[in-house]
Amino acid sequence: MQKLLVLLLFVFLSCKEATQTTIPTLGSITESVYASGVIKAENQYTVFATVSGVIQTIDVISKKILEI
Repeated sequence: MQKLLVLLLFVFLSCKEATQTTIPTLGSITESVYASGVIKAENQYTVFATVSGVIQTIDVISKKILEI
């Protein structure tokens, strides 16, 4: 019974949350955050060829809408 009482006392006393406080100060920003990434257009597509080879001619005009 005494061991149980010591165990319960240990459990209740060891579960206290440690509080941490700080004081705000006024000053200039001293840290910057940078990230890398890729920016893509909303309707951007990647086109792949189904066979290997060399393109010899391109029979399309730039920015022209094509029908399939």
